[in-house]
Amino acid sequence: MKISKTINVFLLAIIIIFGCSLAKDLENSIVTTTTTLFDNQYSATTIGYEDNSSTTVVTTIGSNGKTYPYFAAEHRNLFSHNTISEMEIHITQSEWNGLLSDMDANERTGNYRKVRFIYRGIAGDEILDEVGFRTRGNTTRVRPEDSEGKYHRAHFKLKFNKTFDLVKGTAEYDIRNDRRFKKNREINLKWNRDDDATQIRELYSYDFLNRAGVYAPKTGATRLYIKIGDNSRVYFGIYTVIESIDKTFLKKRYGPDGNDGNLYKCLWQNYGPATLKYGSVNSSGAVGVKNWQTNYRPAYDRQTNEDVIDNYADIKSFSQNITNLSGSALKTYLDANFEVDRFLRWIAANMLLGMPDDYWSMGNNYYLYFNNAGKIEFIPYDYDHGLGGGWDGDVGYDTIMNANIYNWFYNAPGSGYNERPLMKVLSIPEYKTAYTNYLKALIDPTTGIFSYADFKNKYDQMYALYSPYLDNDINEGESMSLSESPAENYFTTKIASVANQVGAVVTTTTTIPSSTTTTTNPVISNTMFLRGTMNGWKTTPMTKTIVDGDAVWTVSVALAASTVYEFKFDQDGDWRENWGAGEGNSVLSNGGNIPITSGVAGNYIFTFNQTDLLWDVAAE
Repeated sequence: MKISKTINVFLLAIIIIFGCSLAKDLENSIVTTTTTLFDNQYSATTIGYEDNSSTTVVTTIGSNGKTYPYFAAEHRNLFSHNTISEMEIHITQSEWNGLLSDMDANERTGNYRKVRFIYRGIAGDEILDEVGFRTRGNTTRVRPEDSEGKYHRAHFKLKFNKTFDLVKGTAEYDIRNDRRFKKNREINLKWNRDDDATQIRELYSYDFLNRAGVYAPKTGATRLYIKIGDNSRVYFGIYTVIESIDKTFLKKRYGPDGNDGNLYKCLWQNYGPATLKYGSVNSSGAVGVKNWQTNYRPAYDRQTNEDVIDNYADIKSFSQNITNLSGSALKTYLDANFEVDRFLRWIAANMLLGMPDDYWSMGNNYYLYFNNAGKIEFIPYDYDHGLGGGWDGDVGYDTIMNANIYNWFYNAPGSGYNERPLMKVLSIPEYKTAYTNYLKALIDPTTGIFSYADFKNKYDQMYALYSPYLDNDINEGESMSLSESPAENYFTTKIASVANQVGAVVTTTTTIPSSTTTTTNPVISNTMFLRGTMNGWKTTPMTKTIVDGDAVWTVSVALAASTVYEFKFDQDGDWRENWGAGEGNSVLSNGGNIPITSGVAGNYIFTFNQTDLLWDVAAE
């Protein structure tokens, strides 16, 4: 009885102390929605549909007994969605001034400044000195303090094994070079700056990619404080913690003997988009090791083995093969050398996420890893434009929601038309079927993981963590709302568009002959519909008339001026392979292959001659 009373008093004391502490300084507490020390949100994923039941493959490496992909508990804690940690940066006034001067001299500087890093979280508290700290971002760099002394939120990078002025070859250098934080060499901190009312668009996108079986960065959440010199610390607000794609990332996926290959960061830089077309990859300077001091920024920037001087034969050979090969020869090469299944999973997941700042559209934002112990791997990154958060015009929100699942946006402005040789995977029937089936599986109303309900669950989970800490000292990025977001409309429209397309394309075996071929005694359709971006890929009925024995279907549609439209004809529930577009959609544009007369808004007649298998568009 005495023991029980003592325990009760002790527990009451803890509750009182905790309550006072919380009332005194809520921002210093560690909030968690679960008592689990780490979550399993990235367990192996099985996505199958019909005859395609491929699963995430794991392999056991060596005699250490670990199965890869392998993520230690402390790593999973850092990138958990069940807790929000606190990170505090202590930087001297001199080093802070240096950080600002670095940006003034070169906005996209790669120079790191020394800081003390303090971490407080359920994953364990830790203090590290002489951690590398800098701003980050390609086109999204922000100076964290303006000329008037006002602070601004910016993206940051922390490098835990930065050696600074330590002498290579010394014990101190080796110890620092081997230093890790929660099994990471470095991490990225990003705040929500791209007009996303939910604050979780990028976090959700990466989470979805991982659950879809794609090797992509993991994410967590933190509250970031920066203390400059003797000043009081400044609360910069909630940041998404993003795993860096580097040798530690590779080790977690491929094992300790699988991270020594060449890793290339591929993005649109001084040498244009990273399309992987052989002519561009083989051009002088397009492949190399970035040197920010001389502003040398290759489209294919090697991130590992930087000191090895060679001719980058691996990526050039890969580019040459995927550019020049086709059909069965291309399939044989890819099967032997490229991790096709995860790439197909990425295409499907990325199509649903609607992220146009990618390889397929822009030749941007991905890594290629040439695994010495396995196949070449495609690794996506940078999803602040996920869920339709693209741009205006041809890659705007409405177009992204209703995008063609086999064409996407080859004609992104300035990126070169239809020059993504790796996307030739969709010209191979087996790969195209697998991709289509992944789309079906992901949007399946019963078992699929892509739904508004799934997104709302993630929003509710993160809102419970974020809401006490949204107000910050910078007065930027303080709101978080689901009602002000177009997310529900995006999911509803995107799923309907994809479902419409995959349901028809998988079942049809009709092939449209070339324009010089006619059919003999064609079967006259009972119904014909026009589907396209002008009507949200829904069915607009066409009217049939018989002209000189030919079946001619017509419909009048109102079109806007100077707008690009994509469309197909639906014959009795089967989408036709359009003449002039192969397996893709026909394209109608002002000044395009079928010009809109005078380029003005108005009604236009779409005509499909079923006998000759030809179509036309003319002003009404």
